[in-house]
Amino acid sequence: MTQMWQVNFWGVRGSTPQTGPDFVEVGGHTSCVSVTAGKNLYIFDAGTGLIDCGEWILSREKPEKVYLFLSHAHLDHITGLPFFAPLWLKDWEMNIFAASLASYGGLHKTLSRIFTPPYFPVSWEEVPSKIHLTDLNALEPLRLPDGVSVETIELDHPGGSSGYRMKHNNLSLAYISDSSPMPGSENLTSFVKDVDLLIYDATFTDEEL
Repeated sequence: MTQMWQVNFWGVRGSTPQTGPDFVEVGGHTSCVSVTAGKNLYIFDAGTGLIDCGEWILSREKPEKVYLFLSHAHLDHITGLPFFAPLWLKDWEMNIFAASLASYGGLHKTLSRIFTPPYFPVSWEEVPSKIHLTDLNALEPLRLPDGVSVETIELDHPGGSSGYRMKHNNLSLAYISDSSPMPGSENLTSFVKDVDLLIYDATFTDEEL
């Protein structure tokens, strides 16, 4: 039986969310993509698109596991997290991963900064859902209980960023955000080679670069 994934693009904009008729074609939310694989849900980045993703999750059968992978902690990639509806439900559990935050004190310290006054009225320790935080080693693949493996690569982006390659059986996907195709990107080319779906940043034209 051929394996199938469902991929939803909840936000594809960079830097700032936008509204209005000029932004209807691709939507106005910032970075967030979800992958439904079997009974589990995998989410890449927590931009404002995560808000709609959360409402969608609650409208359907509850996934067995929810995994969220953050490429980095720039505002356009994390702004949706405080407004992610499942985060505020006591009976929800989620795993959050990041591989680019070690130099900033790690994932827990980063999220604790976001969930604190005056930026947000509720502290990270007061979040009612059960959250597991893991700082990934970019050199070691993550192997999840359902057989999914997730590899990580460092990207060329100010302040650091990570790309991900998700694989299970016959399917693979790469999520590469905020990384320009500069000379010397052979490692990245090798990292994404032969994936079934490549999600890649397209902010700049060749002329702008």
